[in-house]
Amino acid sequence: METKSILPNLDVADIFKCAWAYTKKHFMWVAIIMFLSYMVTALPNSYYNMSYLSALMASGGPLTEEQWVDRLVEDNPVYVLKMFLGILVASIIAGFIRVYLELVNYRVLMSAIETDNVDLTAALKGGFKGYWFFWIVLLVQGILITMGLLFCLLPGIFLSIRLLFVPILAAHKPELTFSEVYSRSWSMTEGHFFELLLLGVVVLLLNFFGFCLCCVGVIPTMIITYFMFAETYRRLLGEGGCEAPAGGAEKNAEEQQQAYVKEY
Repeated sequence: METKSILPNLDVADIFKCAWAYTKKHFMWVAIIMFLSYMVTALPNSYYNMSYLSALMASGGPLTEEQWVDRLVEDNPVYVLKMFLGILVASIIAGFIRVYLELVNYRVLMSAIETDNVDLTAALKGGFKGYWFFWIVLLVQGILITMGLLFCLLPGIFLSIRLLFVPILAAHKPELTFSEVYSRSWSMTEGHFFELLLLGVVVLLLNFFGFCLCCVGVIPTMIITYFMFAETYRRLLGEGGCEAPAGGAEKNAEEQQQAYVKEY
């Protein structure tokens, strides 16, 4: 008797249900990482804004940002140079920390999905393992997609879909080599381009809806979309789908795996 693998279930509604179930249970852990990432990103701007605020208070009157910069350039150009060099260095450091937090986030997502448990302390400590490999993989992915976008946009969209799972593979499967991470993402997305493109559109619309809710709504919608991405990755990896929540209609991993195999 012969068997043939059937494409995994990438139904957007089903993936959303799973992501919603994960979000309700593990919202806090992902939100903490998002908050830390936001704080790190805001540090260089905070330094600049505090400098401007100090100058505004010292002036004793109205002072626009342009006037403040013009005065600094005329009166103390060395200070301007030091300030912008400081902002540049702070931005570079913040970038490295954000990559670290992104690596931690991927591992937290997969831990929540695979084990239904998150140890944030262990994830933060373990975030240094494979950091530079993850950083290089992320850098090359960004360069490739940017180059594709420069060539009439469509190649960039194509590459962004085909290389979609490169970062999470580097975080989740650190035993893979550089070339294996890219080839695995390429093979996982083969035959699923339009399904993943549709999923990307849904993610954008969902986050736009969250942004419209006084901006605060974007926090839960972003966490939902993180889990949608991780759940899609898990299914394409061949590990089945999420287990059904109480009263839910989703199949557990074993049942779903059986559904992917057809006998004839």
